[in-house]
Amino acid sequence: HGLFVGMLSGGLAINDQTWQPILFDYTNDGMGWPSTALAFAQSVFTVTVNELTGTSMELSLLLPDEPGEEGLFALADSVSDFVNHFISGLGLAGIALNKASDDAKEALADLEEIAKLGIDEDDDLGEQAQLLEQ
Repeated sequence: HGLFVGMLSGGLAINDQTWQPILFDYTNDGMGWPSTALAFAQSVFTVTVNELTGTSMELSLLLPDEPGEEGLFALADSVSDFVNHFISGLGLAGIALNKASDDAKEALADLEEIAKLGIDEDDDLGEQAQLLEQ
């Protein structure tokens, strides 16, 4: 999902299937996906396009929502993965990050720090959960 959001934010066309070869190259050495997986990806792509182009200014992130410690670890890993793939998606869309404004570069640096997110099992998990929510 992060890859789609990044590619779309980077200017990928929303009205055709140009995302498919990019996705195949990035995830499967250029080989196509099984039809059921591709249908699911198409659904995620369509919903993501609708949210990003809609007027509600709302984006539903596909992240786990499990209770307990294991859920916290899964959420932290998923946020990190989402951000990493978002950044990759920007690059795959061909955005020239070196020509971005200073504010955009600062935001990207912040995202790179978020991508390094991890949960320390020895620290207070309640406190870490609150930090993750922020």
